[in-house]
Amino acid sequence: MSFRSILPIHRWAALTVGLLALVSAFTGAGMVFRKQLDPIIYPRTTASPCAAPVVLDALLAAAQKAHPQGKVDYVRILRDTRQPVEIRWMNKDTLYVDRCSGKIVAEQNRYAGIFGILEWIHRGRWLPEPAGDYVMGISAINLLFLLLAAGLYLWWPRKKQRFLDNFKLNMKLRKGPPFDMGLHRTIGGWVALALAVSATTALPNAFPIVRNGLAAIGSSGADRKLHSTRSGPAIPVSAVWSEIQRLTPNPREVLIHLTHKPADPLESYIIAADAPHANARTYLYLDSHDGHILKFTPYADMGLGDRLYYWMLSIHTGEVGGIFGQLLLALGCLGALVLGFTGIRTWLRRRANRSRAASRDRPAVTMNATGKQVAS
Repeated sequence: MSFRSILPIHRWAALTVGLLALVSAFTGAGMVFRKQLDPIIYPRTTASPCAAPVVLDALLAAAQKAHPQGKVDYVRILRDTRQPVEIRWMNKDTLYVDRCSGKIVAEQNRYAGIFGILEWIHRGRWLPEPAGDYVMGISAINLLFLLLAAGLYLWWPRKKQRFLDNFKLNMKLRKGPPFDMGLHRTIGGWVALALAVSATTALPNAFPIVRNGLAAIGSSGADRKLHSTRSGPAIPVSAVWSEIQRLTPNPREVLIHLTHKPADPLESYIIAADAPHANARTYLYLDSHDGHILKFTPYADMGLGDRLYYWMLSIHTGEVGGIFGQLLLALGCLGALVLGFTGIRTWLRRRANRSRAASRDRPAVTMNATGKQVAS
């Protein structure tokens, strides 16, 4: 295929589905430093840790009393006792309960506030599930096409010795379409890899078939569905917490899902003290009635595909490489916005130039003595 045949494909893929990639880039850039900024914008920590935190069951009871509507989805506990316990309902309403006093220090829906709104847009929650996931996933695939197929073909120099020149901005071109296209090409060369990684790591969360395909890599076979086999009242959350601490001492983070059906197991995921990244999850399943272990899978014992998935999740959210990884992700997102701006402006200028040229070439029309139009 020739340059002339690829260019229109690249252009219209960018001007249609590609506009969603700009939305993803804008919202993604806004969330890169969420972990650092969220505690500043929405402070919830206590002044100092306490020696004897309130038991989880009392914290849960206080939260349910303050928010009696709906069902609790999960309880999240962080290692730092200055951080409140996070109790989230099925509708995403979240209460933050002080671990030392048992008082509710904050309440916010997952998709409220600055970062919540950005996440709501970024994940396509403005559409019904799973349509929003699919739409944003298609946007990620389109971005990969723009970067690695059409974009790479158009960017690649026809003379090998000019390869490095594509990473340099020609400062002699100060304005107009040549400057825009030069900036487009240069920025594309610098951020293409970061954007391609970001788009690729988004796919497992967008498409279940991708997630299931990863899970099958290194798996020993289909896992049997777990059920609680006993009957009676559910065990207290504090008992689950004690079992988690016994199996994984001093965890960084724990999320305990509450059950809503008698046969459901109590599912918890744990980020252990020595976890290699922020989403290296260890899973624990307990019988919800007597607390015996149904399944315990440390992160290190997971299949290759599952571990790859959680690495991809951490990479996508900028939680690998510390501040350096976050900066790379932020620069990639900002670079995508520059690519979108220069590409759209170049297209609009060319349309305006063609329109002006057509106007100049169009013969002037005058009226003759009989009132008829004639070309002059």
